[in-house]
Amino acid sequence: MRTRAFRYAAVFVALLVFVALECLSALAPHPAATARNAAKAHGWKLDQLSLVEYHYDNGLFGGSAQANYKSNGPDASKAIRIDLVRPAYSANWRVTDYHEDK
Repeated sequence: MRTRAFRYAAVFVALLVFVALECLSALAPHPAATARNAAKAHGWKLDQLSLVEYHYDNGLFGGSAQANYKSNGPDASKAIRIDLVRPAYSANWRVTDYHEDK
């Protein structure tokens, strides 16, 4: 009887941890917002860029994302790739690579 109670308690605690991690994930800024802020930090105005491709993956303990933009402005041939990573659910997304193709 004691073993069964321990198993139920372990499953309950595991579910609580999972729900807590999901809640922490929802509180972090969206990776697309972090990518936009990175582009702004490199001198781009948001109306100068069009999002071409965007994807992100969340793993058990973190995630990765990539946003690809193209320029709408005078230099329309520029393409921008921004790679992001979130090492843990409780961490914010951070830029790991910023690349402009000319």
